Amino acid sequence: MTAVAGAWAIAVGAATGPSVGATEPVALTWQGSFYMEGGREGSWIQQRLEERFGLRLHCGFLPAFSYDRQLMFSLIGGAGPDVFWVRDVKEAAKAAEHGFALELPWETIARHAPALMRQINRHAPEAWLLSYWRGKNFGVPNFNVTYSRYPSPGVWNRTWLERVGFDRTPDTLDEMEEALRRFRERDPDRNGRRDTYGMCHRNFEEIYSAFGVIPTQWTLRDGRIAWGATLPEMRPALALLRRWYAEGLILPDYAALPPGNNEVRKYLFNGQVGYVAFWRMGDHYNFNPDYPVSFVHLHQGVHPDEELTPGKFPVGPDGQRGGLAWPGTLGGITMFNARLRDRPRAVERVLQMFDTLARDQDLAIELRIGRRGLHWDWDERRGFRKLPPYDEKAVSGRELLGEQLLDIGTNFAYFVPFSADESVVARFLAPAVRTHLDTFQRIEWGRTDALVQAEVVPSAGKLFPDLRRLQEVVFTEIIIGKRPLEAFDAFVAEWLSRGGDTLTREANEMFEIKRSLLARLAALAPP
Repeated sequence: MTAVAGAWAIAVGAATGPSVGATEPVALTWQGSFYMEGGREGSWIQQRLEERFGLRLHCGFLPAFSYDRQLMFSLIGGAGPDVFWVRDVKEAAKAAEHGFALELPWETIARHAPALMRQINRHAPEAWLLSYWRGKNFGVPNFNVTYSRYPSPGVWNRTWLERVGFDRTPDTLDEMEEALRRFRERDPDRNGRRDTYGMCHRNFEEIYSAFGVIPTQWTLRDGRIAWGATLPEMRPALALLRRWYAEGLILPDYAALPPGNNEVRKYLFNGQVGYVAFWRMGDHYNFNPDYPVSFVHLHQGVHPDEELTPGKFPVGPDGQRGGLAWPGTLGGITMFNARLRDRPRAVERVLQMFDTLARDQDLAIELRIGRRGLHWDWDERRGFRKLPPYDEKAVSGRELLGEQLLDIGTNFAYFVPFSADESVVARFLAPAVRTHLDTFQRIEWGRTDALVQAEVVPSAGKLFPDLRRLQEVVFTEIIIGKRPLEAFDAFVAEWLSRGGDTLTREANEMFEIKRSLLARLAALAPP
């Protein structure tokens, strides 16, 4: 047995004994989301859940940086957790293929957790593709009703905009281009040198979206599924970015930046660019001056005389605008260890727990962020706030408490595999947050993958790594001028010949599977 597997060995004996009676506690080893890596055994939430649902749990808390590897080692060693969370469809397929995960028929879920199935069917039916493998189901897909469906805009230096003659945030591609050009030419930092650029970016999602496409998603076009990067709308988008780069509107070294938001935002903080965009930069919490690590708070510390503002998704030539958004389903998958096939009562108990939580939204909230008045409070002026001592991150982490009330609209709870309903979230949404979402992050601007996640196609693990490298290299070299714009046509042909044709065929097959599967599940758990 490996050292990692040994971490689970303590409780396996207790958890794999004979079936227990309905009134006796069911013993289980449990590994929830790695986002709770700072948690501890015996937390308030764990105790509340055990008392409510007749469970006796032994919980694990693996570090995020090695979560997938350590979990897989524990499963290979035979001492992995009874119930475990995987982050995406690739890890779920791996667990199913190697026999680590228990098949969980849709009929079983409909029998023991009909409310849960109805929740998924209503809010995120495409999530069922995450736990689908070779015609069978292997877990409970975690889903999100609200927050991640809101696309996140970029961030502008509002003071720079005013200095170069803009009295409002650019709203179209043409206005955006003019603002970026003035940042380059009109000395917005007022140091007397031509040393500023327009933007620093990671992936240009809002630019591509203005032309109606996201290059990293499967897209439904004329009844067929196609890879976004191969669609003809990519050509004018690349032509625009190529021209912007040649004019100095894009930071010259953008393509060499290492991963991470910090590497992008530092160019806004050091005064080299006036616009940045990357993952969740334009979200509401980044514009809360009372939040100590918000964008505006950190920027004020460096530039006290300047202000930032959320961007608008620019309108393109055909009136389109938008940005990347998750379809409410990319919260991972909760799976059951294959050894539980001999303990069906244990599986049923967990499913019944999920079903109760789907019916009782207030209880689901409590098992995500704790009890109001004890762990947190909320009012319209201040919004959500943790109460001492749970306002200390280390303490709240140990107790498995979510970071903020809007987190009830995300997937990352240790025990609860779904978010609260929109009506519940609305009860605890500060007016300032709602205004921000309605103004800058409307759900209808979000572009989602037609198959929920690109990797749901069977050959994704084998073919996508090479094809994504090809796509990144070719698009970058077109933008920076190392390849002509005409290289786009050659890229499409090469992408198809190197396996893209196989992926496209499989994507269309998965789309048909999705249609038939959703009809089947709707019949199993009618609204």
